[in-house]
Amino acid sequence: PQVTDILTSGGESTAPKGAERIAELQRRCSGQPLSILAGSGLSSANLSSFLQQTAVTRVHLGSAVRVNGNPLLQIDPQRLDAVRAILDQR
Repeated sequence: PQVTDILTSGGESTAPKGAERIAELQRRCSGQPLSILAGSGLSSANLSSFLQQTAVTRVHLGSAVRVNGNPLLQIDPQRLDAVRAILDQR
């Protein structure tokens, strides 16, 4: 099997807390057939600044787009639209 993506929070409890390390990983993977997929603790409230700080192009969103932020509930269209609007600006 070939590894093409690394899902990471930068070794911290959330991706925003690990942003510095994620940015470094992103720099190291530039031009390589490997992508950094940042995840954990990302939401519409912090996504724009996180993307700017790290330059990642891929993120994993779980509870950030779920009803009441609960990962076991269905996707909340309003939360998804809010995140999509941020991503579409990039």
